[in-house]
Amino acid sequence: MVVLNGGYNPPSISVLDTASARELSRVPVSDGWLGLAFSPKGDRVYVGGGSRASVFEFTFSAGDLKPARTFVVVPEDKRTNRDFIGDLAFTPDGRLIYAADLFHDSLVVINPQSGMVIERIKTGRRPYRILFHPDGKTFFVTSWTDGSLGHYQTDNGSLITSVRLGLHPTDIVWRAGKNEPAEGEPAWAARLFVSAANTNSVYTVGVSESNELRLVETINMAMTPRQPVGITPSALASPNSAF
Repeated sequence: MVVLNGGYNPPSISVLDTASARELSRVPVSDGWLGLAFSPKGDRVYVGGGSRASVFEFTFSAGDLKPARTFVVVPEDKRTNRDFIGDLAFTPDGRLIYAADLFHDSLVVINPQSGMVIERIKTGRRPYRILFHPDGKTFFVTSWTDGSLGHYQTDNGSLITSVRLGLHPTDIVWRAGKNEPAEGEPAWAARLFVSAANTNSVYTVGVSESNELRLVETINMAMTPRQPVGITPSALASPNSAF
């Protein structure tokens, strides 16, 4: 397991052995906040570079990380306090990296072969998390400021649809599996679970066969039904099997 340490202390990446719960190694990163991904082959790790407006590449072998290339989104002499790279994700085919350019309300598309930015996709305000549909034809982005989840076409970046959720939506997980709706209820091909950090809730969004999104459930994470806001759900994880 690799973990990005992006808090108060200087950023770093920890390599953890899950069997022994032991840290095997730790390497510094110039900057980092959110955004960590393995290459499809598992031999490289990529980090969203925060205020460095870059994506950092590390080689990975036998638990050892070594700095490799830096994919610069904005050159240092042109960088401002609005240039900040957060989350990143590989396309399912492993060909491209999509990275969130937070304060420009967009994603940048990077070719990891050349390290060049080849496209920019407009999103909602403050894109937070990126998640690709398993078929790679579409992707989802949470918009922190808009309080929404957007669904986009991969081939041209166009917005298919969006759904309003709670304040500060953050993480997303995909759960495959169709439902068996009662008469008059919506059908879906899969579900998305979305946490919203300025609420006490995780939202369940149904994804139809035609890629429509529909809010189908709000899960209260608080200890009591009327507990004031403050639970701050911000991250989710799910086993791969459907239920």
